Amino acid sequence: MNDLAVIDPVEQMEAMLLPKADGTLQKLPPVQHHFIGGMYIRHMSIPAGLLLMGHTHKTTHPNVLLKGRMRLWMNGLVREIEAPCVFESVAGSRKVAVMLEDVEFATLHATEETDIGKLESELFEASPTWLAYQKGKELCQPQH
Repeated sequence: MNDLAVIDPVEQMEAMLLPKADGTLQKLPPVQHHFIGGMYIRHMSIPAGLLLMGHTHKTTHPNVLLKGRMRLWMNGLVREIEAPCVFESVAGSRKVAVMLEDVEFATLHATEETDIGKLESELFEASPTWLAYQKGKELCQPQH
């Protein structure tokens, strides 16, 4: 009998979507970071047609679709949502979304922390695929 590795299909999809060293495939849109009154807001402007996968969330928090329309997979359910829309991500959830229109999207997190690296460690659990991608990017950086 052959031993076959069980590979999470979401992980496989993520590996196909990540940009390659030469920049082919989709580029990830930048995250804008805002801090207001004990609230950390992560905001993204995402173009229509992009398929985006998030990290697994460690906390329960609100999500706000400010503009546009997307098809969203979260917690085993697929639904189409249109701005304005506020919904909850529970701890342990991971989202996959395809942008049906240009989208403005934000997540809100109650915290006094302002260090982005610390926040990302506290709020998200990166997938093994993302971690391998990040490690590969570091290996490709020029040495000084």
